[in-house]
Formats: sequence, structure tokens, C-alpha cells
Amino acid sequence: MAENTKQPYQAKALDVELNLSSSPDEADQWIKVRLLFVRGIAQPEKAQPGKHDWAVFLTTDTNLEPHRILELYAMRWAIEVYFKEAKQYLAFSKSKAVTMPPISPLSI
Repeated sequence: MAENTKQPYQAKALDVELNLSSSPDEADQWIKVRLLFVRGIAQPEKAQPGKHDWAVFLTTDTNLEPHRILELYAMRWAIEVYFKEAKQYLAFSKSKAVTMPPISPLSI
């Protein structure tokens, strides 16, 4: 378990193995993942964190440092927000395609 103390957040990383098989009858499918538990430390008066103060990030790249996991998530989050707003405000979620009947083959 690694802890980062130079950032405005507290982070603890834990490498574990998850079994992705969906039933007991299915063959085991173990993968290694890194769980990153993060909480902001902007409230120094709060000595003990509550259960809702932590966020958990999961990555299959167990070599990533905690700060890099958060950087990648922040970049990805910006993309998610962009697409959500594009769908919401620009009506990108509505299909503009019109169903056309199939073209019959030409015979010469």
C-alpha cells in the first residue's frame, strides 16, 4: 500500500486480483488491478475520514502512480462532460438518419 503526502489529497493504492468469472461453474478469470482510494485533505480539522469522504478509482495498469491515475481520470472526465453537454444542448443524441428503402439491383 502506497500513501502520497505531498498532494492536497490523501491517496492509498492497493493492488489486488479480481475474478471476472460470472458464475461458479465458469473457469476463473483472474486479473490484477490497482485500487486507488482518495480523499481531499482541505479539511484539516477532520481527523477521521467518514465513509463518504473517499473515492475509489480502479485501473488494470498496476504500474501507474496515484497522481498519474488521477491525471488520466481528470482528462477522461473532461471528455465525458463534453459529450454529455453535446448530447444535452446540441441534440447529438437524436439520430438524424432517415430510413430509406433498399435500392434494387440494376440488371443490364
